[in-house]
Amino acid sequence: FTWCVVDGLRDDDPTMRIPKPRAARRAKRRLLSVHVQQLLATRMRARTRTMILLAAYQGLRVHEIAKVRGVDVDPIAGTLEVEGKGGVLEYLPLHPLVAAEAEKYGMGWWFPSDKNPTGHVRAESVTDVVGDVMKRAGVPGTAHSLRHWYATELLEQGVDVKVIQRLLRHASLATTEIYLHTGAERDHAAIVR
Repeated sequence: FTWCVVDGLRDDDPTMRIPKPRAARRAKRRLLSVHVQQLLATRMRARTRTMILLAAYQGLRVHEIAKVRGVDVDPIAGTLEVEGKGGVLEYLPLHPLVAAEAEKYGMGWWFPSDKNPTGHVRAESVTDVVGDVMKRAGVPGTAHSLRHWYATELLEQGVDVKVIQRLLRHASLATTEIYLHTGAERDHAAIVR
């Protein structure tokens, strides 16, 4: 209806009188370290394992995973160049497991497209491939859940929330907080302190 008003098709927006629905609060489904261990112990293709490691140990989004190239890895500096949202380039510290994976790939796309020999797979392909292995492994969640696990695991290891925000490449700390799933043990320890 806003479009109708802007284009002069209507004088009013009848939806303005309707209250906005509230989103139902849902309990967060937390991916645990045992889930990630179970996932990595499952038989899968080498490239799928690399996708999972990039999500779980680098905290990459699926569209970032799809675009990883060998030239993005600097083993001497120990960094991974990532093109994030809005085309913003960031240099992330390279996790040792991902550094070991980098030795298996050339300088081009790690996940080249079958349909376009000069391009990379689509983000949806990463989501589907990782999701299929997670289902097969009996692990709840999606490829994006691994990014949440990454953030939570950093918090559990005592990493400052501002550092986690920087590693996730979030503009707002409020967004980072959505990714941090604390457990009952941490809540209890906080109360005891």
